[in-house]
Amino acid sequence: ERRSEDEAGRLSLPGFGDDSNAVVSADGEMVAMVDRESIRVLDASSAETVCHIPSTREAARRLAFSADGRLLVIIDDTIRWCDAADGRVIARFESSPPSGSPKSFALSADGLTLAIVGYGSLNKFYSTYRCEPSTGRVYQLSRDSTSGAGTLFASALSPDGELIAVGRLMDGAFRIYGTGPQAEASGRGASHPSPLTALAFDGDGKRLASADRRGTIKIWGDLDQLEGTSVPQAVLKGHEEEVTDLAFSPDGKKLASSSTDHTARVWDTLSLPTASWPLEQLADRAYQVRYSPDGLLLAVASGTSVRLWDAATGRLVREITPAAEHDAYSVAFSPANHRLLAVGHGGTP
Repeated sequence: ERRSEDEAGRLSLPGFGDDSNAVVSADGEMVAMVDRESIRVLDASSAETVCHIPSTREAARRLAFSADGRLLVIIDDTIRWCDAADGRVIARFESSPPSGSPKSFALSADGLTLAIVGYGSLNKFYSTYRCEPSTGRVYQLSRDSTSGAGTLFASALSPDGELIAVGRLMDGAFRIYGTGPQAEASGRGASHPSPLTALAFDGDGKRLASADRRGTIKIWGDLDQLEGTSVPQAVLKGHEEEVTDLAFSPDGKKLASSSTDHTARVWDTLSLPTASWPLEQLADRAYQVRYSPDGLLLAVASGTSVRLWDAATGRLVREITPAAEHDAYSVAFSPANHRLLAVGHGGTP
């Protein structure tokens, strides 16, 4: 039986003006929000402010939590790794970060390797950085690297931070590089017939899922041997429009995808290429999919609603409608208290 949302269980967090944006920690315990000339970190269970971190009002500020929620990476006029509990700066990059608005960025599983992708002339450059908390320094592993000609769009870091996958927007090509200074010499990759829109490594970094604007998804193995003529392990067809997000389940046995065609799908990676099931039609385009830490639930943010499915059966168990005049574009689970957090536009997550 589908459950309606209990209003008493909803907690709205404040937004802070037109330039506000927010990220949720992977464990759902904290929310970091741009608040004019600072970054505010909130306790997601109480909406109480945990700390304020000064921040310049750059045109494109970026925030990201490490997977364990202990670190908050801030990109404004510099790059900082901060303690999310008290705002203390753990390490800082001494030079200016790339200028302009990057197309994407990614963190490794330990939160210490950062990739900034799609900036500069024609958005064709990417750079990688490594934080060393013991010394308080941030080292630039690669600077202004390219992946051939053309705009870079999608990106993903392997869980160990050793590999970065970057996808070109126009020609559908992607390549995988090491994150070190000799990265460009070791690139390898394959392609799609239309522009790439999403990339995701599985939990052990041995497989890569890629998706494009026409709705095609491919799963690649033997990543150390990829080349232009490589054949994917599977080609998944079912979406009719652009794929917006990809997420492997914690055990790697399933892949979830969301799309602008108002659907989300779950694919059984053990019996590809058949989709396990298309999830129920959504009222709006689907922006993001996330598995709960135990892999039992799947959440989809689709702007006007957040829907929660049983990941084993595809049964819709709950639909959450954001407060009036607010939309939801990203979601995160808290393993500690089973809360589901949704963040979007309109001033209130």
